[in-house]
Amino acid sequence: ILYLNTQRLKAEEELKKIRKENDALLARVEELEA
Repeated sequence: ILYLNTQRLKAEEELKKIRKENDALLARVEELEA
C-alpha cells in the first residue's frame, strides 16, 4: 500500500506541475491576443 501511495503522490505532483505550466502558457497566449 505504501508503494502505491508514493506512486500516486508523485503522479499528483506531476499533474500539478503540468497544470501550472498550462496556466502559464494560457496566460501568455491571452497576453498576445489582447
